[in-house]
Amino acid sequence: MQNIIWDWTGVIKDAVKDHHKLINIMFKEFSQPPISLEELRDTWKQPYMDFYNKYLPDLTMQEQREAYFRAFSQLPKAKPYSNIVDLIKNLHSKNKKMYLLSSDSPLTILGEIKDFGLEGIFEDMHLEVHDKVNYITSLMQNNSMKTNNTVIIGDSNNEIEAAQKADIKSIAVTWGLCSEKNLKKYNPDYIVHNVQELKNLLLKN
Repeated sequence: MQNIIWDWTGVIKDAVKDHHKLINIMFKEFSQPPISLEELRDTWKQPYMDFYNKYLPDLTMQEQREAYFRAFSQLPKAKPYSNIVDLIKNLHSKNKKMYLLSSDSPLTILGEIKDFGLEGIFEDMHLEVHDKVNYITSLMQNNSMKTNNTVIIGDSNNEIEAAQKADIKSIAVTWGLCSEKNLKKYNPDYIVHNVQELKNLLLKN
């Protein structure tokens, strides 16, 4: 695979416990009972408003965004998953082209990219993307990617569905926001359980 499209939170950024905390802070603000980490990982889906509106049917995207940033300010400093930065730099050194397709805001992700030492790694970044299915084609066309050598790596249904829309391969990681049981419902091409498995898959050829 020459072109690798990455999700950020839950794939590169170690976010599961913090995201669980963030959601329950938001739920408390809207008088919604908290959910367990297990329930979150078994029910999380994107576009993210599909998840929030399951619990808060009247919540608007603007209200979600404002509450999200209030809750985000209460979280500790972000950190990457163990060994994932080394893998990305290794792939970059082998002239693999890296891209970001993320629902994260530039207000948070750009600082995290700098903190993780990944500045200058990504050829193109589409950020604050609500539904990746709607963006995958333009990302690929803008960067002249071919379907037969492009893969997307994510931790939710949205990356898998985007891959199916674009006719590319999908790799689902089980260390992110969705449980393996949740991911399997969407039929990814590959499921990996740790960074070593991901490395073996991406560099097997």
